[in-house]
Amino acid sequence: MKQAELDIIKARCEAVTPEPWVTSDEDDNDPGLCYFEMSDTKFIAHAHEDILLLVAEVERLREDQAGKRRKLTEKGIFINRFEAALASTQEKLKQAQAEVERLQTELEQADRR
Repeated sequence: MKQAELDIIKARCEAVTPEPWVTSDEDDNDPGLCYFEMSDTKFIAHAHEDILLLVAEVERLREDQAGKRRKLTEKGIFINRFEAALASTQEKLKQAQAEVERLQTELEQADRR
């Protein structure tokens, strides 16, 4: 949804009369007739299309958010796998360093003989 569309909807909302809207069939000679200010009628006339636009925007934002959540989940899975591989590599490095130290000690002992 474009900002201009939101601005138009917002302007219509801000233009309506602030008092509560009421209808009264009891006091009118023409039951079923309602009287509104022009700004109120514009708001009412556009309500259906405005609501559809706003619902579409909410749905788009929810889908966008869901897509971002999926990407974060995928990145989280990748990070977890990377961390597991890193931990495994670090453990192998530690074992290799221990083996190097063992071999160096063995070599030093052999040289002394």
